[in-house]
Amino acid sequence: MSVVTNPLYSDSFGQRWYIEIDNKKYKVPYRYKRIMCKIPRGLKTLFELKLGDPVSNIEFNTVIWEGDVHYVLKSIDTCKEDESSSHCEGK
Repeated sequence: MSVVTNPLYSDSFGQRWYIEIDNKKYKVPYRYKRIMCKIPRGLKTLFELKLGDPVSNIEFNTVIWEGDVHYVLKSIDTCKEDESSSHCEGK
């Protein structure tokens, strides 16, 4: 199980969105005023995640832009605090 170490935040222009999970920075695809990654299981949205919230099954693409490596979030499972399903290991 992984935890959120820095909740969803945007760059200074409000155009690029990021989330940090286990101190690893992921770019969140955001187009047409909505998040474009899948949350197959879980009831929380990425906007609802707070520091220390558990997440699991993180899928991402590794992309190189201008010589830098970026991790682009593809899908993630979120957990409610009272949820006790198998993807929320230990919850």
